[in-house]
Amino acid sequence: MSRIENTAKLSAITKELTDESEHMNKGLFFSRYPNWKRIRAIHSPSFSTGKLKAMKPMIEKTMDQLIAKLDPKASDQQIVDFRHYYDSLTFDVITRAAAGELDYFNPLIQTASI
Repeated sequence: MSRIENTAKLSAITKELTDESEHMNKGLFFSRYPNWKRIRAIHSPSFSTGKLKAMKPMIEKTMDQLIAKLDPKASDQQIVDFRHYYDSLTFDVITRAAAGELDYFNPLIQTASI
């Protein structure tokens, strides 16, 4: 299957999954060109090399916490449902990037965090 056929197929699936009036279409992934370009320009400075490098220590700290949670399970050779840990890791990284350090006494953070 050619790239053009793949693109046409993806476009058809996208149209089936979303309605033009849905909020989903207002995001970067499903937006059409003029709106996509505007959204991309707004988000672009947030993902510059310098900004991503500045986030590295925060991501490393979060990864260290994940490793600390998984080490005992690995030493006991436990089977782990990694989806839960991956979701928690993603939540922690996005929350810390958006809001800084987390308040671990917040019940929402305690429930969703690694």
